[in-house]
Amino acid sequence: MVKFNIKSMDVWHGFAVNELGINLAIPGGKTVTSEVTIPADMKDGIYTMYCSVFCGLGHPYLKGQVIVGNPKLFLGVGIGRALPYFATMAMAIVFAAAVVMGGRKAR
Repeated sequence: MVKFNIKSMDVWHGFAVNELGINLAIPGGKTVTSEVTIPADMKDGIYTMYCSVFCGLGHPYLKGQVIVGNPKLFLGVGIGRALPYFATMAMAIVFAAAVVMGGRKAR
């Protein structure tokens, strides 16, 4: 049994994980609680959670992960563990380059 406590800090959102049969609507400023039983025959893995209620321009990017089973199998091996750090560093470099290039045009 897994208990999800989900709070929307702004507008209506949804919380959905297809493989677990979850699809909740969360009103803005409210918390919704749901208990879900993970089926015994469900494969260990990483499942996508996403917002299922249109909430604005960033809606398509509201995704996350639910890990079922042993997280060490998925997060502790190889590049999977370091990938978020590389992605953050790449975005910082792109941002810095945009600032420098933008500053040159303003002069």
